[in-house]
Amino acid sequence: MPKGDARFKKLEEQVINFENRVQKIEGVFQLGSNILSDPYIPSDPFSLADIEPLYDKAVKIVRQYDRASASLLQRRLAIGYARAVRLLDLLEKKQVVSPAEGREPRIVLPEKKKNSKKK
Repeated sequence: MPKGDARFKKLEEQVINFENRVQKIEGVFQLGSNILSDPYIPSDPFSLADIEPLYDKAVKIVRQYDRASASLLQRRLAIGYARAVRLLDLLEKKQVVSPAEGREPRIVLPEKKKNSKKK
């Protein structure tokens, strides 16, 4: 193909477009790695239980209804599915509810008694 051929020019444009796309994708991955190494974002997602404003409300709700499910938390707290599931994961990690067993609601575990010294 001679250099002035329209087919060559079109092929050359496609190669350049492809190279630009690859550079953009590489930039996104570099951005992602910078975000993951941000010192202000905790590496342990369960450490967010202390700053999750709905955590205490979620504990009260599952204790009140004596069951725990994403749909229950969604309805009672007016939140989305993803946040409800994150709250359930936190509740499980803090041993408030049992691990998931299929489609059944999670069992609410008894409250741990605080050690109080009797005199």
